[in-house]
Amino acid sequence: MRNVSRSLVTALALALLMALGGAVATSADTGLTHRGNFGVHFLADSEEYPGAKCYYNNSTVIRAIKVQDPLVFAENRVRGRVDSQKVSWFFRVEAQPPGGKVWTTVATSDLEKKTATDAQVANFSPMTESFAGRADRQYRVVVVIRWYGSDETNVRGRTTHRADWYSWVGVPSFEGLCPGGLF
Repeated sequence: MRNVSRSLVTALALALLMALGGAVATSADTGLTHRGNFGVHFLADSEEYPGAKCYYNNSTVIRAIKVQDPLVFAENRVRGRVDSQKVSWFFRVEAQPPGGKVWTTVATSDLEKKTATDAQVANFSPMTESFAGRADRQYRVVVVIRWYGSDETNVRGRTTHRADWYSWVGVPSFEGLCPGGLF
């Protein structure tokens, strides 16, 4: 089980911000939406540790994307007490033609649901989703995270984040997206 405390995550985030001089855009995912009640969360997504890895077939056309699991804490509902709750995540693979303006969902991963506390992240795992890629498209990942009520079915909070850093075998990380086809 991953043993990451909230204070350690906070200290590491502050150290990273100080080291980068506040250049957050090059060292983290992009938050898209936040609704309801949610806990501390972020994607493991940076130039050094890309959040998504693209896989290509022998014809050099994209065939799958592996996404690093997010770090998700429960809501901190009662001060001085460790709160716990069910949280989940999944991701969508979105595609568009180069220069296009509309992203379309082409694949969705399974949902992984675990228990987190406001002091300990959920013990999620990275996930891979295969799909029929096209060389004439570009691909990106959007991660969806949810926090559940005590019945473990009602969603209390929901966020979406876009991974900013990608890689593929033998290629250093790059920002933005995965090309559908390689040279």
